[in-house]
Amino acid sequence: IVSLVMDIRDNADRTNEHLLSYKTNSCAPKSVNQIFVEPLLSTRVLTETESDSSNKETEIEFIRLFDILSSNENYILFGIKESGKTILLDKLMIDASLHVGGCTYIPAIINFKDIHKNIETVVNTYWQYDYKKACSILNTEKVLLLIDNIDFSDNKRLEILNNFLTNHTNIRYVGTSLTVRGQDDNLDVYREEYNKMLMDKALGSNSIIQEKFLTIYVNKKSVEEARTY
Repeated sequence: IVSLVMDIRDNADRTNEHLLSYKTNSCAPKSVNQIFVEPLLSTRVLTETESDSSNKETEIEFIRLFDILSSNENYILFGIKESGKTILLDKLMIDASLHVGGCTYIPAIINFKDIHKNIETVVNTYWQYDYKKACSILNTEKVLLLIDNIDFSDNKRLEILNNFLTNHTNIRYVGTSLTVRGQDDNLDVYREEYNKMLMDKALGSNSIIQEKFLTIYVNKKSVEEARTY
């Protein structure tokens, strides 16, 4: 297990390939740790009242990556396209491998679209480890599964993911999903309703229970600068 975590840490350079500046000749930073600026994360906590289990209340609070790493809860990170969701997962992976926040979970990043029949294979493709040993770790050790690009309309993959998580209670997860950006026009009311519907569906989609939702905000001077985040 120690050797696997060290390999994950040593191979962290693979995450730098997600940066638009990585393969350019510019002087821009080319590593996640160099370019990363922690975004403002607001949480949406859905709770049920004692009198009516169908009556859900919403609480808003703010949270840091440190809090996510030191927690035992599951999270879904919602954000608009190119708001830095993938880079945020990369940063969580790097920090988890360094035990930031006292994190004792073994990290693994997968893309939701890569889920087919067997999630173990997808995880081990990332770990590049002995398959039998990887399956043993997934069955017995504390693992932090970082899932990019969750599509809550893809019921087939959601069912595979849900079954995997149900059978692996030792695994916690942090996922990302896409929301729609407002355009300051008459259609924003529909975009807001769509985003709300997406989060509501995430709560109970195929019995996958998300304890907290996070929305990512990026404050940059231009679209180009935000996209390199």
